[in-house]
Amino acid sequence: MPRAARTSLALAALASIWGLTQQDVAAAPPVPVVPMQAAPAAPTSCVVEGTTPVPANTMVFDQQKGGQAIAKLTGPSLPLRITSFPEPFAGRMSLETSRGGKQLRIEGWVDTSKVRLFAKQDIPLVGTNIWLTKGMPLDVKHTRATGFAIAHHILGSDDQTITGAAPCGAVQLEFPTFTSPELPRGARTFQMKKDQLELYTEPGGDRVFTLKMESDTRKVFWSTEVRAGYAHVFSRADITIDAWARLSDLSYLRHAELFDLEAIAPKPLASPTLAIQDPPTPLVAIKALPIHRKAANGTPIGEVEVGAKFYPMEQSGDWTNVMPVGLAVLPPDSGGFWVRTAGLPKKKDEASSR
Repeated sequence: MPRAARTSLALAALASIWGLTQQDVAAAPPVPVVPMQAAPAAPTSCVVEGTTPVPANTMVFDQQKGGQAIAKLTGPSLPLRITSFPEPFAGRMSLETSRGGKQLRIEGWVDTSKVRLFAKQDIPLVGTNIWLTKGMPLDVKHTRATGFAIAHHILGSDDQTITGAAPCGAVQLEFPTFTSPELPRGARTFQMKKDQLELYTEPGGDRVFTLKMESDTRKVFWSTEVRAGYAHVFSRADITIDAWARLSDLSYLRHAELFDLEAIAPKPLASPTLAIQDPPTPLVAIKALPIHRKAANGTPIGEVEVGAKFYPMEQSGDWTNVMPVGLAVLPPDSGGFWVRTAGLPKKKDEASSR
């Protein structure tokens, strides 16, 4: 990568003050979550829910290992609720296609690689000085009783990875939004003189971290305080830095070229709109309808929740195959979403429920 491009990447810190007002930045970085104590791997009690798209043709299975496909997620945004995660964090997690009402809810297992998790707030990585910035995707490695063990590769670094712990409340499914307020009045900008920089808790205090960037890459900081040969430096890109650095290790920048925030922010997934040609008249469920994979009694794979809109498709005996109006979750080629025909609302029942 040319030096100019690397320098522009480092300068992205000046454009990525996500989710803060100018007054917030002037005072300090955002209010942190309380760091989790180191804990052994364990099943987590976390429940993570939100509305988000997933890659098209993501298969949902009836078992955590093996088993058969019971549904596929087609790509449009849909409500999801994840109630069980594997340890270590690989394989399938338990998923429901509903957050508690008016949905065609399928309950099954989906591969962890198919659903992205994001930082709902800044997550501490190194003391109170280095944070994973709100909105960044989470690379989960293990589960903990009350959260997740995560790792993060620092963008532009010489293959430098730092680890931390994300509590349940710091994790979200929704794709984050980003804003770039101005720097605080009077802030000065600095960049690293070399590709490594020692960071400290305070002037002359303990060294907390050594930032190791790629060769010829110089990360940029801003500062509003200089004391005893040190600058109190801030940076907010993929990681947030709030620490002190020796002035002798920094170069003052009179002007700073800003970098496009979109080059650092995670990219959203497309959320297509699907439709059926000449669809039947949709119905609205007036009572819960257990869903079966086949037109026969067995263990339900989900439920048409009260208030859910759905299409009644073909019939087989006492059973009707149904699909949600949004088509975000569909049966696999070898199955269906079968409900008892007797449970379908009649026109007068549907009219009275509106």
